[in-house]
Amino acid sequence: MGLQLAEKAGNNNIEVRLVRNDEERRQVYRTRYAVYADEMGWKTRYADDQRGTLTDPLDQTGKIFAAFCGNEVVGTLRTNYGDPARLGEYVDLYEMGCHLRANPRGAGIGTMFMVRRSFRSSLVPSQLLVVALREAVANGVETVFIDCERRMVPFYRRLGLHVHIESICHPEYGEGVCMAGALKDIRLLWNRCAPQRPVAA
Repeated sequence: MGLQLAEKAGNNNIEVRLVRNDEERRQVYRTRYAVYADEMGWKTRYADDQRGTLTDPLDQTGKIFAAFCGNEVVGTLRTNYGDPARLGEYVDLYEMGCHLRANPRGAGIGTMFMVRRSFRSSLVPSQLLVVALREAVANGVETVFIDCERRMVPFYRRLGLHVHIESICHPEYGEGVCMAGALKDIRLLWNRCAPQRPVAA
């Protein structure tokens, strides 16, 4: 059976899938800016204040997933894996060296994960993770790394991730926690993300 990358999230007519073209990518970049810059007030060297977009070099080698409500992007997540060169500064930031030495193509990262405020208590955050990690499993990724604000640690623990580094300093977004998870346990995450069991973000 082929990998199904598109899924419906709950009863809100949300479609979660890989972006398909440049226009969808631009929508994702605008959504990132709206959440990170406008809502959260974070400053980053990669933000384009004139265009209201946020993109960085890892977009060129990553897989970008989006949650669509109609034609509007309401959430997004990016993954990078397949070659350590695609992980950029995160190899050192997340202390991924031992995993990459054991299997250079078996570790990946999830970044630029954000959901518009009105959808954060829906299934959208969990479904974005499910779709992206299923695709990573299909491509041989064994371990995934992410960083998050400390308040989000319980959310990721419920999905099967554990704290990898208690405190990191992201060059763009400041202090946070690095978490990691073995994708052999991904079925636990899928079960937790069943439509009848929403997870608040």
